[in-house]
Amino acid sequence: MPAGEGPVTLNIRMQRVLVLSDAIPIADVLSPADLPYYVGEVYDSDYCAPCKMIRLPAQTRAMSIVLRWSGDQSLQLWLSDTRAVQSGPSQQTIDVGPASTETLLHVGLPLNGGIRQVLEHPESFELIATSR
Repeated sequence: MPAGEGPVTLNIRMQRVLVLSDAIPIADVLSPADLPYYVGEVYDSDYCAPCKMIRLPAQTRAMSIVLRWSGDQSLQLWLSDTRAVQSGPSQQTIDVGPASTETLLHVGLPLNGGIRQVLEHPESFELIATSR
């Protein structure tokens, strides 16, 4: 931006980050308006879009994270660059080992064979973390 041109207005979209803790489920809605998020290796094309970021605080014990939803669209639970294994038509579970720092998880629609999927309507979901 050239100097001296007057005030500049920037429109920045912010996205809420959900914090997940042991035995306290959280519920939210994935919306078509949610932002995409890069979840893969550098220069890889692994994006989930739209996506919600979930922070799991540092844990001294292993955790089991369950994603449940009741709608007709398939959501995915991601840990770093690893997608959860499908364990049911409307539920996925991922195991997280003990970590001295927070762990980032993502709920969203990943690319499907390099093609971006479209979330047709908002989808309610619930996340449950339990110590193992």
